[in-house]
Amino acid sequence: MTDTEKEEAFALKEQKLYDIIRNLLPGGICLAFSGGTDSAVLLKVCLDMQKEAGGEVHPAYAYSCLQIETDEAVKSIASRIGAELEVIPLSREEMEDVLKNPVERCYFCKTHIFTHLREFAAAKGCSTVMDGTNKEDLAKHRPGLKAVAELGIASPFAEAGFTKADVRALGEKLGVAEANKPADSCMATRVSYDTYIDQETIDLLKRGEQFLRDDGYTKVRIRMIQFMARIEINKDEIQRFMDDADRMIQVFRDMGFKYFTIDMRGYRENALDV
Repeated sequence: MTDTEKEEAFALKEQKLYDIIRNLLPGGICLAFSGGTDSAVLLKVCLDMQKEAGGEVHPAYAYSCLQIETDEAVKSIASRIGAELEVIPLSREEMEDVLKNPVERCYFCKTHIFTHLREFAAAKGCSTVMDGTNKEDLAKHRPGLKAVAELGIASPFAEAGFTKADVRALGEKLGVAEANKPADSCMATRVSYDTYIDQETIDLLKRGEQFLRDDGYTKVRIRMIQFMARIEINKDEIQRFMDDADRMIQVFRDMGFKYFTIDMRGYRENALDV
């Protein structure tokens, strides 16, 4: 495909996306917002189209102990894009079936999230609940997509054929700061299936990952497999880590990691599903 053909194909996807949003806006939209690339770009599209089509746009963040970013950080992102964010707290008690960490945890989690968002949408008089699922997500291990389908959640990026690269390209075009934000997933993806996810483990993994980011590592995951923490970073950064092994051993022990190793294959998306 030539560059011109690529541009034409992208323009067709973009037009389809705007047509979808334009048609949904009169009935009101509740957008599942996380502050990541997909939801940030989708919020910007909705707000831009709102000027033409009218209707209401209400972004909402279902916040639980498994989220990476704080509710205040996500509020700030939504505000910068131009919307006030509704935060919907999910308690550990409500999320107990997710914290038990079965293979279907994502299905249970999305069911909780979108049930609350549907209730919020109804209270606001919105006929559509929407998320940022893109075309590539449909081909991955995503048990939560079953809940999305069951609860009638709209996924305009997927419907318009947008890949992650398309979403990022549109975000850059629209000036969305999160356009090239590294993808991240909830803390449950750091813990091997059928291992209960307690708060101590969540806090430990967050501290470890934040240390590595602050130390300059660009892509970071620490996954807990039973009693062993497996560190994943970009392949081209592994040698740097190994050269600094003595300091790393001391830092991670001081943080509370008893046993840990580095994955020589480097960072891999959804590595516990492989």
